[in-house]
Amino acid sequence: MLHCCKAAICWLLSGISLLLPLGRWLPEKACQPGLFNRYCISYTSEVRLQGEFTYYIGCKEITETFYLEAAAEPTEFRSFIDGFLDGRLAARAGELVLVSLDGDGEYEIESIALERVKPPKDTHLLLEDAWCQVGVSLQWGGALDMFVWKAAPAGFGNLINRADAGRLLQQSYYGTDELPYVAGEWAGTPWLYNPVQGGDSYGNCSKIVDYARQENQIYIKCRPMDWSKNGEPPPAYMENTYTLENGILTIDNRFTDFSGYAHPARPQEMPACYVVSALDTFNFYDGAAPWTDAALTRKSDLPFWGGAPECVFNLNPVNTETWCAWTQGAQPDAFGVSVYVPGTETLLAGRSDSKVTFDPNASATSYVAAVRTLRMTAEPFEYTYYLTAGTLSQMRGAWLERQQSM
Repeated sequence: MLHCCKAAICWLLSGISLLLPLGRWLPEKACQPGLFNRYCISYTSEVRLQGEFTYYIGCKEITETFYLEAAAEPTEFRSFIDGFLDGRLAARAGELVLVSLDGDGEYEIESIALERVKPPKDTHLLLEDAWCQVGVSLQWGGALDMFVWKAAPAGFGNLINRADAGRLLQQSYYGTDELPYVAGEWAGTPWLYNPVQGGDSYGNCSKIVDYARQENQIYIKCRPMDWSKNGEPPPAYMENTYTLENGILTIDNRFTDFSGYAHPARPQEMPACYVVSALDTFNFYDGAAPWTDAALTRKSDLPFWGGAPECVFNLNPVNTETWCAWTQGAQPDAFGVSVYVPGTETLLAGRSDSKVTFDPNASATSYVAAVRTLRMTAEPFEYTYYLTAGTLSQMRGAWLERQQSM
């Protein structure tokens, strides 16, 4: 690991760019070939910053754009270079350009470091306990693409549909369709600003910016893709922390948008969840007596969710039992997978293709999103949800226990 000499430089930004010649900051040996695949910037700042970092792969000059949040206390930003997962190494550093996104404001660069990190042998990171096995895909922005329940009935394996970058279990947000944003097009329809964790509709995958793995936890930071654009990442970051404990996966989400667009309030998928189509019955509670084991609502004939009013379920305002589940059949002991998102206002659920299959790569899928209406702003947005599997009674009991401990 190589670190540059410590430096402390205070600048007043007024919407102008600052160019730092990194060759003057870094040790001479940092310019030797094959030395780094990650750059780290320690800083404080009163404003949000957009940066451009130039480096060289052989004789080819490459410039990456990155973003720094405002930070009153010393903060480290870390990012892998493009192609990190493919083993790419940068030969030498060029220049670092910074510009304020918020007008006047002071910031201080404390240090810049270049590091060489060994890429993972497998881009599919796993968590496992006695009940289940969880998989996170670094190729798809760290989205959840595998959830295997060890006591599932015969035929079931991975319960998450992973047919493309828009499936999975992941973050996805909707913003403006007005200028200065230039709308894209998807399925023949003009499409709005739509950062998606897994990638875009053209099959381009989101970049992993940073990740870390512990015994029962995985942290991910990615630069998402704009769903309707071809290989155009929006100015945003998504972060996930996955924690597995006693058969319950806790997912902490964080989204930071640097676009500066005036986004309207829109219904947001929190999260977007796609499961195998063999789970064909949608179950949820929508009464006025939550957590009392009152009767559930079951829907076994839902159509495709896009524009279908029968797929929208506005929950009772006094209902705090806001979990839902897709199960195989409607019997009380039906097996399935369940998502619990505290604070959910609306559930959007449906099926794409009525074909029943256990194949997680099939086009047929069952879908649900826990929906809340909100507006993307410059402030980071965070929320937490939970995932488990089992019979309906087992899942409902797990959520009751979780709710009582919150």
